[in-house]
Amino acid sequence: MCGWLQQPANTWSNIGYLIAALLILRSRQKVHEKSFFLWTTFGLFLGSSFFHMSGTNVGKLLDVGVMLVLSMGICSLAIERYFRWERKKTLTFFGVGLFLSLLFLAIFDVANIPFSFQIIVGAVLEFQMIREKRGKLDGNILSLAIFIEFIAGIFLLLDITRTWCNPENHFINGHAVWHLVSAAAIYTLYCARKSET
Repeated sequence: MCGWLQQPANTWSNIGYLIAALLILRSRQKVHEKSFFLWTTFGLFLGSSFFHMSGTNVGKLLDVGVMLVLSMGICSLAIERYFRWERKKTLTFFGVGLFLSLLFLAIFDVANIPFSFQIIVGAVLEFQMIREKRGKLDGNILSLAIFIEFIAGIFLLLDITRTWCNPENHFINGHAVWHLVSAAAIYTLYCARKSET
C-alpha cells in the first residue's frame, strides 16, 4: 500500500516477536543465553516492523541483519557447547560468521541460505549432545522447536512462491503467519535451553 504503512499484515504480525520477547523476559530461570534470546527476539520485532511499515532498504537491512545475528548466535552457542570453546573463541567465530553472512546477503541478496544453514548446524549439534548424554537439555522440547520452525518454513515457502500472497488482503497472508509461527519456534527453542537449568 502507499503511505506510511506499506504492508499491514506483515507489520501487525510482528507482535509475535514482542510476545516471545516478553515471555523470555518474564522467565525466572537463570539461562546462560537469556540476554541473547531476549534482545535478538526484541530486535526482530523492531527491525521487521520497521521494514514492513516503511518498505525501505534500511528497514530490510535491519530486519535481515537481526535474523542473521539470531541464526549465527544459535549456531555459535551450539558449537561452543559441543567443542567446549572459551567464550572469546566463540565471539570470534560469531563475528566472522556474521560478517560472511552479511557479505553473502550483499552479493546475492539472499539471507535464507545462511540463516537456514546456521539453524540446522545448531540443531544437529544440540541433538548430538543429547545422544552423547552431555547436559540436561530436553530433547522433546528441542524437537518441538524444530517442528514448529519447519511449519513456519512451509508458510514462508507459500509466501515466496506467491501461493498465499494476496495483495488485496491486508490482514493475513503466508508471510504474516510465518512471523507468528517462527516467533513461537524461537520461544520454544529458548524453553529447550531453559530445560537444562
